[in-house]
Amino acid sequence: MSEKKLVKQVAKIVVLLVLAIAACRLTRGYIGLLFGLAGVYYSLTNKLGLALCFYLLFPFLTIINPMIIGEMPRFSMIVRLSTLLMTVLLLLIALQRRGRHQIPLGGIFLFLSVALVSSMGGWFPMISYLKLINYTIFILGIWIGTRNLHRRPDDVFLVRSMLLAMIFVFVIGTILTLPFPEVAYYVSLRDLFVTRGIEAAVTKLEEGQVMGLLTGMCNHSQSLAPVLACSAAWLVCDMIFLEKRIAKLHAGVLLLIPILLFMTRSRLTLFVFGVVAIMIYFYAIPKIKISARLKGHLLSGMIAGLVLIIAGAIVGEVRNRAITRWLRKSDDLSADERTIGEALTDSRMGTLERSMREFRRNPMLGSGFQVWEAHPILYEMGEISLFSAPIEKGLLPTMVLGETGILGEIAFVIFLVSFWIGCKHRHLLVTLILFVVMFSTNIGEATFFSPSGTGGILWMLCVVGGFVIDTMLRIQRGVHPNA
Repeated sequence: MSEKKLVKQVAKIVVLLVLAIAACRLTRGYIGLLFGLAGVYYSLTNKLGLALCFYLLFPFLTIINPMIIGEMPRFSMIVRLSTLLMTVLLLLIALQRRGRHQIPLGGIFLFLSVALVSSMGGWFPMISYLKLINYTIFILGIWIGTRNLHRRPDDVFLVRSMLLAMIFVFVIGTILTLPFPEVAYYVSLRDLFVTRGIEAAVTKLEEGQVMGLLTGMCNHSQSLAPVLACSAAWLVCDMIFLEKRIAKLHAGVLLLIPILLFMTRSRLTLFVFGVVAIMIYFYAIPKIKISARLKGHLLSGMIAGLVLIIAGAIVGEVRNRAITRWLRKSDDLSADERTIGEALTDSRMGTLERSMREFRRNPMLGSGFQVWEAHPILYEMGEISLFSAPIEKGLLPTMVLGETGILGEIAFVIFLVSFWIGCKHRHLLVTLILFVVMFSTNIGEATFFSPSGTGGILWMLCVVGGFVIDTMLRIQRGVHPNA
């Protein structure tokens, strides 16, 4: 596909995504019923590319800033029902496509079986069961919906364009929110909106009395940061594996991402970017079948980008100690007596200790999938429901240990090993690279099992997005469609 054709297709999808957001705002999310019916219709009529685009649309809309998309009280339930119907229909479509080209996700079902058993004696079994069903349907949709996608080249191109359009909306949309602090910094100001009003809240932000955490197009700065980091990783992979050159569209968006990431004040992004650089430099580029000259250009581009980031960091630190304030996540440095190590770990120690308490409660099976000890009390108070019970847990390995115990941890490691081996066996290099990137985002806040939150869009960008790139490479190599 020529760059001109790609840009034209992406531009059309960007317009449709903006219209979808506007429609959600005007209908309080009930337009999701129409989106769901459209997804079901395209699944029934075997229009796989369009069906997958609607499958991607739901997690995209779920994490859009509420100041932009408005309140959508029933949207989550609409998404779950639509996803269930589409998963069943995508299964029927997949059975008609011969071949064994699929994402190696089968190992996750062993872990989910252990999670089901652990949840029987967990903090709140019914919530765990419903979350297990929701996650299982989500994973099945990805696993089944993308199976043997190489038999539908036009659909692969469409899904690739959809992913690129979503990234464009996240990046450019976030930039467009910057003149409107009440939108761009929604998370930092939302409590002040109630007590002081929007104007007073914005004034406090501008005077430096409130720490600004960029939210942009997403519903939280902790959503925007991993979304942008994973978007950067996908763009780099798409550019070096498919475009095999420094593409203007990709490079233009990539240059903006580090600036926006810094504005989220997410320390995790430094680690994630390190993972991206290591995977691309040491794992991806040596395996790309391109000329030595082009490899040299790519490496030079990466080094130049790194130098620019370091130079910008040095200038910011010298001028106003920007890096120190970023690492400490505090603007009042004179009152912050913590060491750098304490500043980096303080915000996650509580969730780490909670996971270890859950583990000690039942070392073999843990305390239940995606719940914690306060859920029964919060349910009695009416603060949560069976279908909406959010949690915040930090490090993914300790979360798995706390929720499913030693048996669950072993099953999860088996899944990771099987995924790695499966990707190597099926030559899914990009899928593997982007899965590692997604996994690295779970070091700060575990979203791996949260398809209704940030986790959903990260799975789409990294796992589905990586598989789409690998599938296009398979098509380019001319592998027989029945293989």
